[in-house]
Amino acid sequence: MKKIRWGILSTGDIAHSFAKDLKLIPDAELVAVGSRSQSAADSFGEVHGIPNRYSSYEALAWDKDVDVIYVATPHTLHAENSILCMRAGKAVLCEKAFAINAREAEAMIVQHSERFMGMLRSLDSVNTICDYRKIVTEARDECLQKAIKHLDSGMLPEAVLEYLANALSNRIMHQPSVQLREAGVAGDKALIAAMRQLFELT
Repeated sequence: MKKIRWGILSTGDIAHSFAKDLKLIPDAELVAVGSRSQSAADSFGEVHGIPNRYSSYEALAWDKDVDVIYVATPHTLHAENSILCMRAGKAVLCEKAFAINAREAEAMIVQHSERFMGMLRSLDSVNTICDYRKIVTEARDECLQKAIKHLDSGMLPEAVLEYLANALSNRIMHQPSVQLREAGVAGDKALIAAMRQLFELT
C-alpha cells in the first residue's frame, strides 16, 4: 500500500490531536512537522515519532518528501500558511476557520485553482470526537466506494452526489450514539462539498 506522506504545520494542542488520529489511517504516514522554533518542532517530533523536524513553516512547505500539509495555526494565519504550502506544490488540509474574511478566502481559492491542489476545510465535529473517527471513516469510505463505482459506470456526477448524500444520510441514522451521528453529519457535509469541488475542477 502506497503511503500518503503528511506534514503538520504548527505544534499546538489541535496539532497533537490530529497527529494521534492520523495513526488510525492505514495509508497515512506522518513524516514532518514545522514550527517557529527548532525546540518546539523537536519536542513535537519526539512525542509523535516524526523524523523530519523544521524550525520554519517554509522549510516544511518545501520538503520534497511531503505530499499533504495539515495547517494547524491560529485562524488568522490560515490563508498565509495555506497559500505558502500550495505555492510549494503541496495539497493542504486547513483547520477551521477556513479564513477570516472573503478576501482571504478568495486568495486561497485562486491559489488552489492555479496549482490544482486539494484543499479541504477540516471536519468540525470529527476533530473533537477522536474515539469515533475510525468507525465513521470506515462507514463513509464504504459509501464513497459505491458512489465511485456508479461514476465509473457512466452515472452523471450530479446523480452520483445525490446517491452519496442519500447513502450517507441512511448510514448516519443507524449509528448507535449521538456522538457518532454528530461526527457523521460534520464529515459527510465536508465530503459532499469536496466531491462537488472535484467534479467542477475536472
